[in-house]
Amino acid sequence: MAYRRADHVAWRALGEETVVVDLRSNWMYGLNETGGRVWEALEESVEPETLAASLGLSGSELERALMAIEDFLAELCSADLVEAIGTSQPTSRESARVGEASVTFVPPAILFSEEIRNFGQSFSEKCFGDSGCDQGSCGG
Repeated sequence: MAYRRADHVAWRALGEETVVVDLRSNWMYGLNETGGRVWEALEESVEPETLAASLGLSGSELERALMAIEDFLAELCSADLVEAIGTSQPTSRESARVGEASVTFVPPAILFSEEIRNFGQSFSEKCFGDSGCDQGSCGG
């Protein structure tokens, strides 16, 4: 089974972390560095085996990475951040590259999730709503 990012999410890499915002539910998620690299690779549909193989690991470390990536993708699916695709066309390892090989594999993880309150409320709604602009709140 292959996976790809859902269309209703926005994201940004911030240093070693990646922040993902679900625009439908107004929840924000922080991903660790490995999770961010996996997230970037999900631009196109990709299979967990391809993601794990692109890490440059072998043997038991490769198996451990595959299990961690599968668990991470399941967690992203349950949060409605990625979509599982029943069958997929083969994806080249280059296009789904997760990152350079590392000495120690750090499993991808969601570091935090938080509801965003008043998400989408614009400055103009705050300042120019029914009651007009409060001099102190708009700076004007």
